[in-house]
Amino acid sequence: KTADPALKLAILSNPHNPVGRVWTADELRRLGEICLQNDVLVIADEIHHDLIYRGCVFTPFAALGDDFAARAITCTAPSKTFNLAGLKTSNIISANPALRRQFETELRHSGMWGVNCFGPVATEAAYTHGAPWLDAVMAYIEDNYRFMEAYLAQHLPQLRPFVPKEPTWSGSIAARWGWTRPRAGICCWARRASSSRRAKSLGRKGPALSASIWPARAPSWPRRWNVSAA
Repeated sequence: KTADPALKLAILSNPHNPVGRVWTADELRRLGEICLQNDVLVIADEIHHDLIYRGCVFTPFAALGDDFAARAITCTAPSKTFNLAGLKTSNIISANPALRRQFETELRHSGMWGVNCFGPVATEAAYTHGAPWLDAVMAYIEDNYRFMEAYLAQHLPQLRPFVPKEPTWSGSIAARWGWTRPRAGICCWARRASSSRRAKSLGRKGPALSASIWPARAPSWPRRWNVSAA
């Protein structure tokens, strides 16, 4: 498909959302080589790159080499990692001055130039001082997965969790039930060990682990739902 002259741009999701796949350097390099050969610009959406477990290696697409960086625009933000979406601040990065000028021109023409006064300050503070907090968040998410696996095994054996090979914030649950229509928008609540305001408001002892679930397909199971353990 990249050989099609009408194709000018490829969007790379790394880590992949919602699957959670963290692409290897070899996989990214192969994609980059194909795009370079066909003069296709790569938009690397790497907004979830901080949300991976210890021992999992993340490779930025633009770090593969100067040739790849010159034909790429990388998109990141503190919003996913540090819960700062309300400040509406993101990072658009390119090593190519011509691409930067073209992007800035399009921003001005679209009336989207400038940021609010709080966003840059909060972004700098998060990236400078937020590492211990992020480590604690990832440990909490990893514990959520372990809790989910144990809870499903004990109470809902019809459901089987799938954790990606390179685990991130995202996973999926497969169901043996052959429902004729996937049930979307399910909210699962499971009881944890200590107190929380939300769990108490639901009449439960201990904090609640919530997971927003939406239907997807798995080759060997009738139904599968993607789930965020964050």
